[in-house]
Amino acid sequence: MTGDPPGPTSDSCRVDDARVQDLPPSAKVVYLVLRDAGELTLPALRSRTSLPEQTLHDALADLREANVIQRRITCGDARYSRYTLTKRR
Repeated sequence: MTGDPPGPTSDSCRVDDARVQDLPPSAKVVYLVLRDAGELTLPALRSRTSLPEQTLHDALADLREANVIQRRITCGDARYSRYTLTKRR
């Protein structure tokens, strides 16, 4: 036993939403982060995913187009939009 914290389990990394299955890997990463976190701002998503800015924006666009996430602008400032998963239909 090394004392290292356990790594992610296969269940925690499994994309369990059919709407996401055919999307690029970056969109799947964003999906998994939002699934675990609930709701995040763009800066928080950038920090948690470590994706390059353009890749993150592309992933968010893919997820919005697939109706997987919704964006809520707070305080009239798009930098602080909050992203959440939509409910499955």
